[in-house]
Amino acid sequence: MQMQYVRDRVQLDSVTLGRHDMRFILRNTDVSMANAIRRTMIAEVPTMAIDVVTIHENTSVLHDEYIAHRVGLIPLASGAADAYTYNRDCEECEDFCSRCSVGYSLTVHNSTEDDVPVTSKDLIPAADSAVAAAPPGDPVVPVHDSGDVLRDAVAAAAGTPGAGLLTSAADAAAKGILIVKLGKGQRLSFTAVAKKGIGKEHAKWSPVCTVAFRAEPPAVRFVLPRLNELLDETAKADLLSLALGVVAIDDNGNLYYDSPFLAGRSAITADAVRRAGELAAAAGGAESEIVEFCEHPERFEFEVETTGVLAPKEVLTRAIGVLRDKVTTVAAHLAQVSQEGVDDPPLL
Repeated sequence: MQMQYVRDRVQLDSVTLGRHDMRFILRNTDVSMANAIRRTMIAEVPTMAIDVVTIHENTSVLHDEYIAHRVGLIPLASGAADAYTYNRDCEECEDFCSRCSVGYSLTVHNSTEDDVPVTSKDLIPAADSAVAAAPPGDPVVPVHDSGDVLRDAVAAAAGTPGAGLLTSAADAAAKGILIVKLGKGQRLSFTAVAKKGIGKEHAKWSPVCTVAFRAEPPAVRFVLPRLNELLDETAKADLLSLALGVVAIDDNGNLYYDSPFLAGRSAITADAVRRAGELAAAAGGAESEIVEFCEHPERFEFEVETTGVLAPKEVLTRAIGVLRDKVTTVAAHLAQVSQEGVDDPPLL
């Protein structure tokens, strides 16, 4: 008899927010939903990014293609991204306009003896790029710094040497993101156009550097007390060779979970499980005694780090909105199929 696994309403708690970082715990759901949220945050939350660069003059040491590539990767504040139309869907223009894009210009000439850095600070938004529907005070401008991670904030609060990282992040923001350095007499001039897109199209539109989660408890765990009873020193060393980062051996010769496994950065492989079973059987035990499986994890611990284009909380909120829209679309198709009385509905 197969039992149905019933969950209550999905819960999100233990939220820790940084300027560009967030950690939270997702409860009462399964791996498929956790991974759907992760993938959506990476690839389907719309942002703005520079997509077209027209070089007018470039006498720097970098080729035009290098300049265009570096400019395209400069993060742009995307709080107003929803107010813009996808360029491919814009009915107001055939190329680009203020409804679907934002224009920028940059002109720098080095007339000094020293090298002059050209940075994101030199990008000037075009005056006609404003969108009436965009929230006030939310322009699409370069994000000159995407630093300030949670660990730096913790270090600052604790008064540890790591707090100096916050100062360097502020310095980086003041300097901007470097594009190229111009030598004496060199000049760089171009115009650029930013468009709305998603990470599926190109990584420059992804609002996050990384999104990771780990299930708790893990899908597979060793029963370490039983392993320590069954295995001798040689057998434990044998198992350790296949489970580095998962288990370690203390001074008393006992196995214990290593920090990478506890932090969710490593997992027990099938080879390690098989070898543990063989060693346990050789010692008079059984695989069922030394391995436990968790079919339904109780929670998922998420870590999110953004590029600075959106606040981490905003990225999560918009990702959930995208998922909700997808489910609504599927439900509408199913309702239509039901009304038409089709026996074999087409694949969506």
